[in-house]
Amino acid sequence: MFSDDLVEGLIPNESINIVIIRFISISVVFWSVSAIFALFPLYGLTFWLNKCKKTVKQKLALDQVYKAREKR
Repeated sequence: MFSDDLVEGLIPNESINIVIIRFISISVVFWSVSAIFALFPLYGLTFWLNKCKKTVKQKLALDQVYKAREKR
């Protein structure tokens, strides 16, 4: 196929190593950033759901108070 001299002349080994290192670095950074940003919506959703549960419980308690007042 190709002789080693032709292949060596096309792409130097240093540039291949740099490309591989950059690709791995970018992949790791992208994975880390995406993992961090994936946690924010999860935390926000959990916080919002807990807040809604408290609000619903408070509303039910207030409704019971209002009904008790109306009965008097």
